[in-house]
Amino acid sequence: MRGLYENRIGDYRNLNLPEYNKRFPFTVEQVGTDYCNEEYYLERNDSFLSVVGYTVSGKGVLVEDGKTHFTEQNQIFILKNGHSHYYYPQKEWAFCWFNILGDFESVLGVYGLKEHTVFDCPQLLTRFSDTVNACVKAETGLFNTQIAAQSFIASLLPYLKSATIVDSYADRTLESRLKIMLERVCFTAYDFRKICSDFGITERHAQRIFKEKYGVTPHEYALRLRYQEACSLLMLPTLTVKEIAFKLGFTDEKYFSVFFRRRSGFSPAIYRKLIKK
Repeated sequence: MRGLYENRIGDYRNLNLPEYNKRFPFTVEQVGTDYCNEEYYLERNDSFLSVVGYTVSGKGVLVEDGKTHFTEQNQIFILKNGHSHYYYPQKEWAFCWFNILGDFESVLGVYGLKEHTVFDCPQLLTRFSDTVNACVKAETGLFNTQIAAQSFIASLLPYLKSATIVDSYADRTLESRLKIMLERVCFTAYDFRKICSDFGITERHAQRIFKEKYGVTPHEYALRLRYQEACSLLMLPTLTVKEIAFKLGFTDEKYFSVFFRRRSGFSPAIYRKLIKK
């Protein structure tokens, strides 16, 4: 490994447990967050580890086996073991990351992710960054922190299987671009009419092509994203229901509670108690 990786600030933690690595197809070696300036550069030839990262802000350039990819805010990227790669920021770049040991590429193949590098995942920002911060600052032993990090990565893979893969934006279909836009704004008070206007189509046309492609209306798709993220955030005991409501774009905790009850059959508080059992 070589590079100007001292041109960064951030926190990380070493989780490597050699006796533990043999028992599982992959384990987490290190976890951390980097805030990089434009001089940062890191290169690995025939890398023995994989990298799973989440871009929090800024933009990064990733080159794996000569193929260039770009990552920006709210995107997950994966660089695989056994391949050569290097990466650097466009001016500034902040990202959370897991360094993974083992044949992670084969694990990716099980989920059909082996050939892909960057994924649009705006709804995972809180979950990804909170997990990284918890692992870095955990007061528990390495074994428990390793289990938490490994479990998070394992839970991430099924989600990525259905996430939007980042390729050339211009080559995407209209309904695919609508889907990406909804994923980026679903936790805000977005104006779907304005989105349609920006795309140069009517709301009626957008509703029709989106439902034909994905089986649900754009509004229902956005609500499902909110509900899925709500379930994930309720698993974090450090967040209050009020804080979760605001993170999901609700201006009122009571409105969030009504929304969640309609979807799950339980209030957020009752749901949180049930998942602890």
